Amino acid sequence: MDFGSKVADALETGEMTGDLELDLVIEQFPKLGIQDQMVMAELNRGRGKNPIPLLAKPDTRNGDYSAFREYKTGTEPWTQKKVDAWGQITFYAVVGYIIRGKLVPEIWLDWAPTQRNEDGTIGVMGTVKSFRTNRTMADILRMMLRMRRAWDRIEKLTEQELF
Repeated sequence: MDFGSKVADALETGEMTGDLELDLVIEQFPKLGIQDQMVMAELNRGRGKNPIPLLAKPDTRNGDYSAFREYKTGTEPWTQKKVDAWGQITFYAVVGYIIRGKLVPEIWLDWAPTQRNEDGTIGVMGTVKSFRTNRTMADILRMMLRMRRAWDRIEKLTEQELF
């Protein structure tokens, strides 16, 4: 996690880490117009109910949210199947759908594989693998339903604690 935070900090600030191999890999991550900026949206819940506030922070995106990319590091391999099912990407796609009023047409996950070095430190393996994915309207609707159900449970639990 410390290694991932180091990479995230370097991507967010644009500053070099001082580790030449790592800095070269970080430069391989494709970047869109906006880096690591929070986006707020509201998910409507129907009549008489307050909307659900949503906060997303894709690693990089276009200004009109027509494309976004999420960066990952780690030793656990990413596969197309895993990327296609990754809930974080679906969550970001819901926010993009609410903002745009239509599906986000270009979505990517970029993975920098890492390994444990002989001295116990974590190091990058030298390349970034990119996976293009998409989210359908059915995916968006399923995630919206999941969000609404989770929010309803949170409200009930909060109500029980407060009253």
